[in-house]
Amino acid sequence: MIKAYWARLSPQEKNALIFLGVFIVLYVLIDYIIIPSFNTVDTANKEWQYWQENANYILQHKQQLVKISQQQQSTEHLVSLPQKRQRIIKRAEALKLTIQRVEPSEEQLTVWFNHVPFNTSIKWLQQLTQQDMLVVKSLSVDRQKSGKVNIRVVLY
Repeated sequence: MIKAYWARLSPQEKNALIFLGVFIVLYVLIDYIIIPSFNTVDTANKEWQYWQENANYILQHKQQLVKISQQQQSTEHLVSLPQKRQRIIKRAEALKLTIQRVEPSEEQLTVWFNHVPFNTSIKWLQQLTQQDMLVVKSLSVDRQKSGKVNIRVVLY
């Protein structure tokens, strides 16, 4: 049936059908095989580059990271809970933050603030973690009116 149909076609119609068939095959090949393959390779290259940059960063800053880790480990054992509490209160007072409550438990302190400026509280946390080498175990921030927040932070 197809052979009979093909035999009845004029040479121009045959050429047009051949051209259309080649076009469809090329379209499917390019759109469904070649382009997705290039996209997959491109995505894999970007992901590899991302991980390579992270690895290079870690290797470049390895000494700093080890030093910070050692400082944290050594200061955790040297600083008593009352000293940590004094540091926390001193930093808060310096930034004019009013501590609502400080609750000690084992090796950690839970600190509550109510209606404090968000930016100032973040600065307080940054000072404690970077200068006093305290570690934030958990942080809960509740948004209040006009840039104020309620904060509950567990430090050790």
